Amino acid sequence: MEVNNENKALAPFSCQFSPQVPELLSKLNCTIAISTYQAGKLVFISSKDEDSLIQLPRNFNKAMGIAEDFENQKLAVACRDEVILFKNSTQLAHYYPNAPNKYDALYMPRITYHTGAVDIHDLSFGSNGDIYAVNTLFSSIIKLDENYSFTPIWTPPQIDKITSEDRCHLNGMAMKDGKPKYATAFNNGNTPQSWRESITSSGVIYDIENNKIICSGLPMPHTPRIFNDELYVLLSAKGELVKIDTDRGTYDVIIKIGGFVRGMSFHKDYLFIGLSKLRKNSSTFGKLDFAKNANQAGIVIVHLPTKSIAGKINYLTSLDEIYDIHKKRKVRSSKVFGIPNQIRQLAHYTSDGIYESITGIKGIAATRLLYVNEIKDSQLISTYKLMLADSDGANEKILLSSTEPIISPSWSPDGKKVAYVSFETGMAKVFIQEIASGKREAVLSKETQISSPSWSPDGKYLSLTLYQDGNAEIYILRLRDRTLTRMTNQFAIDTESSWSPKGNKILFTSGRSGSPQIYELDLRKLNPKAKRISFEGTYNAKASYLPKEEGIIFVHRSSDGLFHIALKYKKENFIRVLTEAKMDESPSVAPNGNMVIYGIREEDLSMLAGFSLSGAKFKLPASNGEVREPAWSNFLR
Repeated sequence: MEVNNENKALAPFSCQFSPQVPELLSKLNCTIAISTYQAGKLVFISSKDEDSLIQLPRNFNKAMGIAEDFENQKLAVACRDEVILFKNSTQLAHYYPNAPNKYDALYMPRITYHTGAVDIHDLSFGSNGDIYAVNTLFSSIIKLDENYSFTPIWTPPQIDKITSEDRCHLNGMAMKDGKPKYATAFNNGNTPQSWRESITSSGVIYDIENNKIICSGLPMPHTPRIFNDELYVLLSAKGELVKIDTDRGTYDVIIKIGGFVRGMSFHKDYLFIGLSKLRKNSSTFGKLDFAKNANQAGIVIVHLPTKSIAGKINYLTSLDEIYDIHKKRKVRSSKVFGIPNQIRQLAHYTSDGIYESITGIKGIAATRLLYVNEIKDSQLISTYKLMLADSDGANEKILLSSTEPIISPSWSPDGKKVAYVSFETGMAKVFIQEIASGKREAVLSKETQISSPSWSPDGKYLSLTLYQDGNAEIYILRLRDRTLTRMTNQFAIDTESSWSPKGNKILFTSGRSGSPQIYELDLRKLNPKAKRISFEGTYNAKASYLPKEEGIIFVHRSSDGLFHIALKYKKENFIRVLTEAKMDESPSVAPNGNMVIYGIREEDLSMLAGFSLSGAKFKLPASNGEVREPAWSNFLR
């Protein structure tokens, strides 16, 4: 925040901001870019620390629309006569002469499209790399062209001639699936400057694909944007953020901000919205009733789920009018604090931050693994150890050691407890153990075999297999009072249950069809009936859901008789075999859904292996003995 006193004039681009804004930008890991045609600037705003902001203004002649191709690290800015395309060089950023090792991005100009003064407003990259723009002067949506000033691709249905007359003040464009989907204009006129006649009540929204008006009578609509498959628009003359019902042609006011709103960008649950001062001498705006309330220039941050203002930035000097706002994700500039003996943990946190910044997907470096390690002595007597390790296999810790087998480890959702099966009493029993204290207890005292524990997503239940009444059936155990609910009742063996991410379904393996196959129970139904969901092959077992329930991972026996890890998407009628060892077993899915770890048998040794759904593979051989039955934790922070 720039501080003023009576004896010192305010510096250029001085601003005041809510105390929480720097921390919020740091938390969101983003930079705000705003364009101001009045000042001829593109201004980048980032958190310097938890209490202050840093700004980088750069000169552009009549800067308006901003577009970013994040995947290819490109940035485009619409100016008075041209659109300039920039390419990011992160390596060169560290060698920026005036401030080495300060910046994490350096956008260098690479291509300039000379369009002429066509009054380009909104700007966006398409899915095919094309750059789309709103050409307000020619009342058209255009594509930038290497051979011409521009190529028109759409005009409003009432426009009968593409000419430099700004007939309806077409100004905004919303993209969907990489193509322009909606457009805003101040009216649906077809004569030069007709939009000025009733500027506060004649605005329209067009469906570009269907070439029709879907909403009309709007007070100066600007900045249409699609967030979470819903269309949001700013009504500049009322200072409102609204959500459009595209079927009915109506809208709901999300929040009334006040002032002249224009320019909007979305990041996670937050909207960044621009505020502009209106010039009192403006022939277009100066005499309008709402102009007297449009006396601030800056940024309003709206928390969309609560429909509340989360912070503000108000400019005191230099900047009066904002056209566009764009958020940019930083590669990484935040600090991570810890203690020296946890340097690996800090490295994992940093790696996860970088991964999420680049991909938008949470990283798994800071997650942990459970597995069973069997070690045989010189007399071939086995010792079984339940092991805890980092996601890369390092920092091994013994949770339990026994001369009797340990199988089926399972994480609690909060990562503080584990459930597993131990044969230390002479029969299979399920135990729950606290990781920090080592305290453990059997979940049931029944004199019967109990196996295959699986935690519900809320941590309140375990699904189990109980061998009572002469058969193996699926039960659900309520941990609070140890109440059992029987879920299956069939002559065949039912086992290996696992919960859906929402906790409303359970997968399990059953031999009721004559061979092991995967079945599903819908817990939302009273007395649910098991539904078979695997049909290809004579053996499918040990299934678990992907985190978004778009498919399942399981063990499949191929036609060659070998066991492999397979994937079946919900919308597909076939399976995908993903591994190729002789004996693959016990797959466990990472909490982000991008990785799978499993047990393999290779050269008479059992070890862990893994793969990403994009094709990368890895192995985690044991330093001693044989390892099997891995279980991936949830996110731990």
